[in-house]
Amino acid sequence: MRGISEMYLRSGGTNYQHHCKECCNYGIIGKREDCSRHPEPRAWKGSYVACKYFDVPPEEIPGQMSIEQFPEYLP
Repeated sequence: MRGISEMYLRSGGTNYQHHCKECCNYGIIGKREDCSRHPEPRAWKGSYVACKYFDVPPEEIPGQMSIEQFPEYLP
């Protein structure tokens, strides 16, 4: 699966009004374009249509569950 397709799946769709290069999670490391929200490094393009994580910092995903909500699974 392409990296951007996986991000659309994870975030629940696209934010078609914007592109990845406008997002706070997009950056260039050396010569490689990167999305800090994607779990593994992949080839990225700033011209991709943005996902629903557009300008949402990683710790502020609406409805995201936290391990602290399940103390029975903590070591």
